[in-house]
Amino acid sequence: ALRILLHAISTSASRYQRYIQPLVSLSIDFYVRVFLRVYSSPITVKKACCKTLQVYTCSGCKSFHTRPLGRMTEKNSFTPMTGPPINSSCEFCDGKFHIGGPMWGANLHDQEFVKRLLEDVRNASTDDYKTHSRMLGMLTLVSEEIDFPFYYTPSGLSGIIRCTVPPLKTF
Repeated sequence: ALRILLHAISTSASRYQRYIQPLVSLSIDFYVRVFLRVYSSPITVKKACCKTLQVYTCSGCKSFHTRPLGRMTEKNSFTPMTGPPINSSCEFCDGKFHIGGPMWGANLHDQEFVKRLLEDVRNASTDDYKTHSRMLGMLTLVSEEIDFPFYYTPSGLSGIIRCTVPPLKTF
C-alpha cells in the first residue's frame, strides 16, 4: 500500500514538474501515513521512471522479480527498459507469473532523517508526547528495515514447502 500511494503522489507531483522524497512511510493498524518533501526540478522529474517498478510474482512458489521502468545512463539521463524481464514460466516451479504495479521502487524512508527523529523522540519525555512509547517503537522498526521492496514471512515460506511453521525466535 505504501509503494502504491507513493507512486500515485509521485505521478501527481510530476504533472507539476515536482518530485518527492519520502522521509518516513508508515503502515499502522488499518491505515498508512507518509511524510515527504516536495521539490521543484523539471530535470529530476524526467528521472521518475527510474523509481517506478513492476513486480512479477509466481502463482506457485511466490518467488518474485522486480523491474524498473527505466534506468540511468552514464550521461546522467534515463533510458526505458526493453525486452521481457523474465520467462513466461517460473524457473523454480514452472508456475505462471502475475504482474503488479506500477509502484514506488525507491526507498520508503530517509534513514538520516529517521535517525535524527528517533534521537529527538528518545530525548523527549513521556509528558511531551502521549504516544511516546509507540512512536519510539515505530521509529525503531523503521530504522531497522532493509531497503528492499518485498520480503517473505516464515508462514509463507512454510506454506510453500509444506511444513510446520517454526517459532519466530527459532527462525
